[in-house]
Amino acid sequence: MNAGIVLLVGDNAAERSELGMILTRHGGLVVVEVGSAEEARSRIGDLAPEAVIATMLDIGPMATALSELVNDDPALLGIPLVLLADNLDADSRKRAWGLGAAAVLQNPVDAGEFSSCVRSVVTARRTRSEPASGGRYAMESVRQIQELLVHTLDSAAPGSEQRGNEVAAAALILAREFEVEEHLLEDMVLAARFHELGRIVTPGRSRPGETAPSGRTLMASAVLLRQVEVFRGTAHLVEAMGANWDGTGVPADLQRGQIPLRARLLRVVVDLLAAVREHAREGDATLATAAMALSIHSGTRYDAAVIAALDVLVAAEESGTLRPEGSQVPVPDLREGMVLAADLHTASGVKLLSAGAVLTSQSLQLIRRRDAIDPIVHGVVILSSGR
Repeated sequence: MNAGIVLLVGDNAAERSELGMILTRHGGLVVVEVGSAEEARSRIGDLAPEAVIATMLDIGPMATALSELVNDDPALLGIPLVLLADNLDADSRKRAWGLGAAAVLQNPVDAGEFSSCVRSVVTARRTRSEPASGGRYAMESVRQIQELLVHTLDSAAPGSEQRGNEVAAAALILAREFEVEEHLLEDMVLAARFHELGRIVTPGRSRPGETAPSGRTLMASAVLLRQVEVFRGTAHLVEAMGANWDGTGVPADLQRGQIPLRARLLRVVVDLLAAVREHAREGDATLATAAMALSIHSGTRYDAAVIAALDVLVAAEESGTLRPEGSQVPVPDLREGMVLAADLHTASGVKLLSAGAVLTSQSLQLIRRRDAIDPIVHGVVILSSGR
């Protein structure tokens, strides 16, 4: 993303400085700080910022004043307003949305979530204001929203990012076994990464050790995703994952061939990896054992053809190509000779290197240069043998 100006408003100078540093370092943005809505009003016309960001104790007078500022002046219409508040309950969120905020965040905010959110609203504004570049900016914005959702989900349901990536990797192997067309794989990968999104809005536990039923989680995830037009195809797959092959499950009106093949693949992989985690407590974490446990439901819960194809995943695990052992390494700690255990993407979705690449002095320079303007939020997954 090219550098753009954002106006950061808040009466706490130390907090403004910290937030501004995040946006400068990780967001690639130029930040102008002011201490009040009145000062923002005097500076905004000359600055022509791409976003106004305000940090405050409550969604109160400052939020109202800034909303009036960006909405009442025709020359400023379209400038997104991002509100951060220390005290943020359901009512204050409702007030913030009512003021026309583009995003509402809880203080103290996670650096990755904050920078991704601001970059997303800035990109969305550029899409609207620069029609000739709309397609490129729109795609970048979608990628940023994807990463923001994954990051938010992982914060609310720790481990969900890793589980989603494992589901995606296994589902891709099966999809190619069934010769699923390449252009259909993107929605499937997103469905794998987002399928636990419903855990944020469904009751997490009814008894110690119990999580929300998978059917309810899938349906809640689908409802959330369907609100965003570009994710509607993904939402359809997530919803259909809850259907059983024999017509039971949720939604109950789908059965057999009515259930999309990609949803059938995802359902089996999700349950397979859940079975692996369950059996790991008993000392057996192999896919072969988990696949045997699922096979008793072949033809009822699961498509028998998908169950039969699990031998491909078992073989991939045994050869070490399914889930290579690796660890997260922060960008400053990367060294020549390390080997990537997974594809390396930036927060905006740009792919820098493929899994298996050996880091060289040139690739390290590329990674560090890109990280300065388009952060690699969660570090780089490195094969243990490459450290």
